[in-house]
Amino acid sequence: MTSSPPRTTKRMMTPSDLPPLTRVRHGVFWGGVPLVAPLEKEASHRLTRRFAKAYLALQNLPMDQVIYQDSGKPVFLHTPHFLSVTHTRTFFAFCAAPVPCGIDAENSGRTCPAVARRFFSEPERAQDFATVWTAKEAVSKISGEGLLAVGRIRVDGDRAVFCDTAFSLQHLSAHGCIITVAVKE
Repeated sequence: MTSSPPRTTKRMMTPSDLPPLTRVRHGVFWGGVPLVAPLEKEASHRLTRRFAKAYLALQNLPMDQVIYQDSGKPVFLHTPHFLSVTHTRTFFAFCAAPVPCGIDAENSGRTCPAVARRFFSEPERAQDFATVWTAKEAVSKISGEGLLAVGRIRVDGDRAVFCDTAFSLQHLSAHGCIITVAVKE
């Protein structure tokens, strides 16, 4: 008699299943959850809505819908607050704030010399690849230019500059990932 693989059930994550959001600099709240499988688009949207609901409740703001711009960027329909999401194959992260913010995550220790040569300045190449790349991506999400901007963003520790605009960076680590939250100063 052969044994069959255990049945797995897909259960919707409820807001009470989410870890609490954590406040970082400049009034930004972030949170994340480990993933057991790569996310499909609809699953990512469900997680975004759940984190957004938790953020609005934490801020004592009325419930609002999350909609997606043509670029794929999530925004609140009516609330004048900002949100950003990111995910790797193993982690999903969310941030929201009353000021423009962006978030990005990469697996710790990831390197990509070809990307560094193309998009990093000489001083940036001396820094940890994942830390610099997540900073560039988080800032590019705020700029609205996406990957077109990464080569023009300059990262130096916990600060970045793009088109004469300064951004404050907070580098975090969770579940084997480097996460960077960027806020327009």
